[in-house]
Amino acid sequence: MRLLRRLLEWLLIFVTAIACAHASDPSDQNALAPYRPAMLDAYQKDLNHLPPLPRYDLILRVDPFTRRLSGQGTVSAPNRHTIPLTELYLRLFPNLPQYHGTMQVQTIAINGQTTAFELTAEDTAIHVLLPEPLLPGHSAVISYTWTVDAPSIETGYALFGESQGILSLPLSYPTLTVSEMGKAGQRLNWHLEIAPAHGDVAFLESALYQVQVITASDMLVIGSGTVVSKTTTVEGQAAWYFVTGPVREFMLLLSRHLRQLTGRAYDTLVHSYFLPEDHEAGQRALEYAIAAAQVYSDHYGRYPFTDLSVVSAPLEYRGMEYPGINLIGVDVYRRRRADLEFLIAHELAHQWWYNLVGSDPVNYPWLDEGLAEYSTYIYYESVYGKEAAERLRQNRWELPVAYAKENGLDTIVGQPASGFGPANYETMVYAKSALFFHALRLAIGDDAFFRLLQTLLSDYRYQIMTPDIFLEEAQKISGKDLKPLYREWILSAKKL
Repeated sequence: MRLLRRLLEWLLIFVTAIACAHASDPSDQNALAPYRPAMLDAYQKDLNHLPPLPRYDLILRVDPFTRRLSGQGTVSAPNRHTIPLTELYLRLFPNLPQYHGTMQVQTIAINGQTTAFELTAEDTAIHVLLPEPLLPGHSAVISYTWTVDAPSIETGYALFGESQGILSLPLSYPTLTVSEMGKAGQRLNWHLEIAPAHGDVAFLESALYQVQVITASDMLVIGSGTVVSKTTTVEGQAAWYFVTGPVREFMLLLSRHLRQLTGRAYDTLVHSYFLPEDHEAGQRALEYAIAAAQVYSDHYGRYPFTDLSVVSAPLEYRGMEYPGINLIGVDVYRRRRADLEFLIAHELAHQWWYNLVGSDPVNYPWLDEGLAEYSTYIYYESVYGKEAAERLRQNRWELPVAYAKENGLDTIVGQPASGFGPANYETMVYAKSALFFHALRLAIGDDAFFRLLQTLLSDYRYQIMTPDIFLEEAQKISGKDLKPLYREWILSAKKL
């Protein structure tokens, strides 16, 4: 038994060495060159030290009249586990009921070999058996073709599809499913959960993207990352070429109507996109985005990417975050302009707590939403002072949570999005979670609190943070036993 254990230990060391050698291979570093324009000069070195990440190389042809996307491309899928992979899953998020769209995969090939696949998880994923086991430290190249049909939505909340002259196409390509080792260490658990309509839908690892978008020549195309070229095809269409650094997903929007203003937050270009009649609010949005990006860079660590955008979108009075792109509902630019600054401050915080430091928003939505929400306190405290931040805490968090308790809506924060209903999701996941982070700050002091957030950014950038990791880091940095505070706020319904 001892000899077998020693052999297994040496095998693990050997596999790890292969993976590390692959990551530091000079030819592999040359392959990273296309992604460097998306990274600020000071952070391009991050690319040299990344673990093997998925790499998507996509061509997306978008017909804005029919709202059809036809895609082809490849994704390099690394096996970062310690056991061989015999299967893979790809998520088809447009097939979710709340998206009202359709994604159909036509062909799949693994390392050039055509492979059968089957739909699963209520048609929101496909299951692929690998032609041969994928060993630890190795990658498989998946080639695929697919189509997406997006809906037309006349009024209301339109996260996916066309509304008000804006075509929003989040997650419009098959995405690799996150997997993790089971407790027995002999099998993988695949994250195929179907998120409820009131929560975020995607739990994804960081990946690198090269994306070409081909569409009508008069369309403005907004995508995650940085535009490195725009050319004209022989058919007279526009071909936009985007690259990204390590990001959670690729977001795509198209419109003939949006206008643009650009400023700078430190070395990052900040873009504000808005409809022509909202020019004044679009200018304000740019100013708020620059201020928020600088506050969070000062308190957490610099934003490492070249571009950052705030985009007016058909989301009514709500917002939504994507890598490098923060959507703000059109109504906020008009009838609810008093909320514009707060909503931008919240959504931009997700560029740190979701995109840079990832977490599972389906099973632990409080972790990234709570940190993003509490970041607005830090923003108002930095820009307007302590008194303004305290008014925010009282009005946006304390009062709604007190109301929830009085009306039977209070519940445990540390549960999946499916454990909440539309009536209490935001109050619990946003407001009550923010109050936990405020209580944590008071318990450990400002110095330890901000060292904690800076440590999380430096140590878990482009990785996934779990609640256990967060608690462990908080206790290590503060030197305090924080389990009672954590149980009180996150694992039980706390009495105010």
